[in-house]
Amino acid sequence: METVLGALDATGAEVIVVIPDLEADWGPRYPNLRFYRRPVQLAPLLAECTLAVTHAGHGTTLDCLLAGVPMVQLPLHIEQLLVAERLAATGAGLGLRPTHVGTGFANVLGEVLPRYREAAATVAARYRNRPRTRALEEVTGLIGQALEAGR
Repeated sequence: METVLGALDATGAEVIVVIPDLEADWGPRYPNLRFYRRPVQLAPLLAECTLAVTHAGHGTTLDCLLAGVPMVQLPLHIEQLLVAERLAATGAGLGLRPTHVGTGFANVLGEVLPRYREAAATVAARYRNRPRTRALEEVTGLIGQALEAGR
């Protein structure tokens, strides 16, 4: 966590960080970051966002893709790792395994924007007119097909 926060703070960019169990002394340690302990409304932020750093949750990934925002994902669980791998396949971002965050996060920040911004915009344009609920229907349909094939 400290590696990620330090690298984000060093960019000098406006960074919004949501950490529910934030330690009280972290705010002063990272003066360029805006910390929140409660969830924030993501949609208004994504309209102005140039990069999202997430744990590769399904909903957040979908919201970022539909907004055309490239991502660096830091998955903690296998499901999140699978989401990060699919994100990388779109070209709209990448994931870093926990073992690589300490040595690779700062370097990745510099390459994500120029490298993945166009792909993220392409994904957003491709799905712009599709209702958000359709994504859920498609995912559940694929899961159903997989279950049927496995019988």
